Amino acid sequence: MPKISIIVPVYNAEKYLEKCLNSLTGQTYNDIEIILANDGSTDSSLEICNRFAERDNRIVVFTQENAGPSVARNNALKLAKGEFIGFVDSDDFIEPDTYEKAIKHMTDDVNLVIWGVKVVSDDKLSYINWFQDYFNAEYKELQDLTLDKKFRISVVPWNKLYRKSIIEEKQIDFPAGRLYEDNAFWWKYTMWCGKAYFIPEMLHYYNMRLSSLRGEVINTKKDKEADRVYMIENVYDYCKNHNILSENKTLTERLFVNAFTDAFQETEQKEKLVGQAAALADKMKLQNSADPDIKNYVKELIKINKHYEKIKNLQKTPEFHGVNQAIKEIKKRVKEAKEDYREICDVRLAASNIKAASKLTQDLIDDFLDKKGLKEEINFLNDYYKYFEPAEDLPYTQKMLDSMLDFVNSMYSKGLADEVLKFCTILYALYPQCFEFDRIKGDTYYFLKKEPLKAFYYYRQYTMNIKNNASVFNVMAEICEQRGDIFHQLVYKQTALNAEFH
Repeated sequence: MPKISIIVPVYNAEKYLEKCLNSLTGQTYNDIEIILANDGSTDSSLEICNRFAERDNRIVVFTQENAGPSVARNNALKLAKGEFIGFVDSDDFIEPDTYEKAIKHMTDDVNLVIWGVKVVSDDKLSYINWFQDYFNAEYKELQDLTLDKKFRISVVPWNKLYRKSIIEEKQIDFPAGRLYEDNAFWWKYTMWCGKAYFIPEMLHYYNMRLSSLRGEVINTKKDKEADRVYMIENVYDYCKNHNILSENKTLTERLFVNAFTDAFQETEQKEKLVGQAAALADKMKLQNSADPDIKNYVKELIKINKHYEKIKNLQKTPEFHGVNQAIKEIKKRVKEAKEDYREICDVRLAASNIKAASKLTQDLIDDFLDKKGLKEEINFLNDYYKYFEPAEDLPYTQKMLDSMLDFVNSMYSKGLADEVLKFCTILYALYPQCFEFDRIKGDTYYFLKKEPLKAFYYYRQYTMNIKNNASVFNVMAEICEQRGDIFHQLVYKQTALNAEFH
């Protein structure tokens, strides 16, 4: 009987599969079986699996109709003979000594071993750095697996070694047909773990692909955020069915707030999500929570849901249909007005036209010449203008960008609000991928010009791209509080806490 069963769900991974399987068959720890769960692949993946199985008798291959990675993993778990379980995705690969290092720490009092992850991407995805920060190792060696630590560890299944007896005896599986299925598996398994051993070395290479399930969701904005709420319900039901709800009450309540907050920020179907979350909050009796923050959070959630329900009921009335066209026309005009406003403020053409950028810069220099006490800035701008004047293309160098940011921050520290806003507009045209200019504009409107609504607009633009700046989320919560919007105040406060954790 093998000591470790390594489960690999496979779906149309012909481009990456051989590298993955070579990394598994080449493990320095030999007492393993490799279960390849072909999830109805339509490319040559099954052929590759069979070819590897012919030359390595430790490999088991089975095929199922396409049903997703959760079903593939669950079916593979039924076949697994090992005492311990590992997961690897078919487009990832691992270091040769991964399981040799992991198994020696799986002692009697340890039910989970976790190792570091290196994020790689052939598709050069823009959000790869955010994911690397998420996976960076925070703990080392043997640790008590406290609730706070569980919330700070990545929930993915594949950089970990599990004890199969716990998975079988405690009836732990992956919810089928949902995104974020790894969340449910993680929380159900770790309920039975008092300790975990952490290996900080990056032994697993996570290949972040545009065509992968998570990559597709992030890039196409496909709305699967309601699955976050479903996963919490899955965990809640699991606790209830196993009579462990009372000792996991704090866990399930925190999970609800975290999951709903993240989903609400991302989803485009807020009305639907709020309805689902309100129903789950009622099922979990969160309105009776002993935690006053959660109690108030749910109270506001229910209030928002009632508002949505009123709108929904109104839309069903004949009177609504009579004014529907007028409402559409108003929305259309508002949208056009917003687009016109962005055209005025957004000089993106400068990013592709050096002459336009140079002229804008020179106009700003001329404007500064009329002001006193800006000699240093005027000289700097003139040097900046001369640097770009002979260029055919804009040099997007980090060094130049850093110097621009330093210059803008120096103006901000002197309280020169109008100058900061003008110069940020030009720099955003030259460096459209630098979202710091949105944050600086937000700070300028909020702290210097005392215009919180304009500040909120730029903070919102910033947080759509940068999700780990807790201080910005706290300011957004403060603005919502000033406006009497308690619900969003609580949402942004929780988002700030989540950002601090990651």
